[in-house]
Amino acid sequence: MASKNGKAAQPIKMVIADVDGTLVTQEKVLTKRAAEAVQRLHEAGIQFSITSGRPPRGMAMLIDALKLTQPLAAFNGGVLIKPDLKTVVDQKFLPTGVPEKVIEAVENHASMFGSTRTPNGSCATPMRSRRARAVDRKISSDRGQNV
Repeated sequence: MASKNGKAAQPIKMVIADVDGTLVTQEKVLTKRAAEAVQRLHEAGIQFSITSGRPPRGMAMLIDALKLTQPLAAFNGGVLIKPDLKTVVDQKFLPTGVPEKVIEAVENHASMFGSTRTPNGSCATPMRSRRARAVDRKISSDRGQNV
């Protein structure tokens, strides 16, 4: 089978999907449609796994439901862990001193960041302020990039 560029298309061997907003709803419920799609992948011999900003335990409810056998990517890929949630395959740490520098930068430039909460007020997420976006545009324009 040829692809658009004329080269032979390779068969799909694995699919990795994000959890929140892809496999589960805002209410953190696995959709029937997603579960059925993953089942069809298994039936076709295609491996399936998940990735998320969540910690490994935050993905536990999907392991049996989706019959996961491949490592999961937790903490935005910072940890690869087997579905037993005990065997770490790989993990990446920030170099010493980086977290402190990030905290210091945020504290020194707090006016550039805002925050927002979910309707029930349970979760805060970072949000770029107008001033921060203006700074981003200025830096990008200085580099000749469009934002």
